[in-house]
Amino acid sequence: MVEFPFDGLWPDERFEAVVRLVHEGFTRRDVPYAFIGSFAILTHGIPRDPKDLDMLVCGAERGRAVELLRELGFEEGRLGGTDDGGDHHQHFELRSASGPSVDLIEENRSAGDFREWANGCPRLEAFRGALTVVVASPADIAYRKVRRMYVRDILDIQDLLQRYPLRIDMSRMDDLNRVRDADIQNKWAKVKRALVEGVRWEPPEPPQGGGRTIFDAMCAELDEPEDDLRDLRDPRR
Repeated sequence: MVEFPFDGLWPDERFEAVVRLVHEGFTRRDVPYAFIGSFAILTHGIPRDPKDLDMLVCGAERGRAVELLRELGFEEGRLGGTDDGGDHHQHFELRSASGPSVDLIEENRSAGDFREWANGCPRLEAFRGALTVVVASPADIAYRKVRRMYVRDILDIQDLLQRYPLRIDMSRMDDLNRVRDADIQNKWAKVKRALVEGVRWEPPEPPQGGGRTIFDAMCAELDEPEDDLRDLRDPRR
């Protein structure tokens, strides 16, 4: 069990209900999965305030996963697509109740390999012990994020490395980042320098008065909209 020194850290009962619905449905049908994203990071003991539920499934079994989500009361939301890390996303919304959306992310590996990987993922207690869920390991979360290096990814990587420094292979992080474009490689290099120097990189703070031109330039350089940067000033997000 993971110990949490924070009160009120977990999302509300609507979020818990969706996690339970999805976890129990996929477990009952024997469809391998693992939660990733902000909810998984929270489950590993790092404060986050997740807005949706990211879950990883095998691309070869996507049809089963989609069919199961429909049976559980979800329907496809906004169109999915492939992100800069090469992951294909599809969003699902509950038809009959409010709650977080589910972001279904496909892992490109064989069904057997994915099942073996999912079976080896941590089983951690969530919602103060009310539920045990399957989550990707800190290392697997970091390995996915180093391929993208958006602001959210940078903050998550720093927190994961600080809390679990011995569980994340820095050589593998380098290898995964090296195949990306120069901009993503440069961001990872800056994060590593900050780690060596013992400092933490933080997103720029939106100005209250002037300075719009400078802040707009920062948003453009980081490839992040202003609203996201405002959100990310909150360390729980």
